[in-house]
Amino acid sequence: MYHSIAEGSEDPYTVPPNKFEEQLSWLIERGFEAVSLATIVNLLKIGEYKSLRTKIVFTFDDGYKDFLTTALPILLHYKVPATVFIVAGMLGDKVSWNSHSKHAQLMSEDEIRHIKAQGVSLGSHTMTHSNLAKVDEKKVYQELVDSHITLRDLGESFYALSYPWGQWTNQVLNAVKVAGYECAVTASRKMPLGATEYYCLPRVGIKGDMNLKSFQTLFDGSAIEFARKVGRVVKNFLQ
Repeated sequence: MYHSIAEGSEDPYTVPPNKFEEQLSWLIERGFEAVSLATIVNLLKIGEYKSLRTKIVFTFDDGYKDFLTTALPILLHYKVPATVFIVAGMLGDKVSWNSHSKHAQLMSEDEIRHIKAQGVSLGSHTMTHSNLAKVDEKKVYQELVDSHITLRDLGESFYALSYPWGQWTNQVLNAVKVAGYECAVTASRKMPLGATEYYCLPRVGIKGDMNLKSFQTLFDGSAIEFARKVGRVVKNFLQ
């Protein structure tokens, strides 16, 4: 899970471009296959849990403009697919929810359409980056339904959600399903108790101060066990 790819940021979740390319290159050299989020969900649905061990998905939350200017050229060079979770009601605005990135620019609608044309998948990060666990039911549905409509209008056909702030409740999870999303991802490496099918898929967050050795420790030693656990937990919920 990435956010911003840029130089000189105070945001701990902004990864410098050289580190990002180094991480991506290392994963490919290690034999990991980068696939779409839709591919992962389809593999889970048909019970291909073992194949998860060599699959990775690159996701980017928020829709920073530097995805277009910095991350996308690197992804295209390595022929790596990615999903960008956009804050659908704030396209083209400046970031307002992160004190470390208040001057950072989000991609505009035209820029979002451009990356979509380049093969990037789009997902929802709600309309306003609201913490869905802390707003009323009406607001939850408004955030989910309106951003779902935006994804459709942008040409997306696989509907995925990233929970802002990584927060959700059982009521929110049910609303995500009712709103028509096919999966949702969290900000945690663990599949939470009470998770339902594909609506609390875990992710590994990458920070800007992470050196390659630390990155390798995250994936090289634990990736197989991590994938095995994901497959096992999802399998148990589907039985």
